[in-house]
Amino acid sequence: MSKLDIHERAENYMMAKVSAATNELKQAEAWDGRGWAGVEDWKEVKLNGIAYAKRRVEVTQYILTKLYD
Repeated sequence: MSKLDIHERAENYMMAKVSAATNELKQAEAWDGRGWAGVEDWKEVKLNGIAYAKRRVEVTQYILTKLYD
């Protein structure tokens, strides 16, 4: 069994975060308003969810690239 150094563990952790954020973005893009019980238009909520998920993907990808600087 090989032990990962801190850099490899950080890389694995951030890759998992990128994957999770990407999945969240796909779900936000596919959401059709089901389950929404709010007063504002669900389409605006969807757009906000997509924007938030895109930021998460961008930030986690940025942090991952900084591991290689």
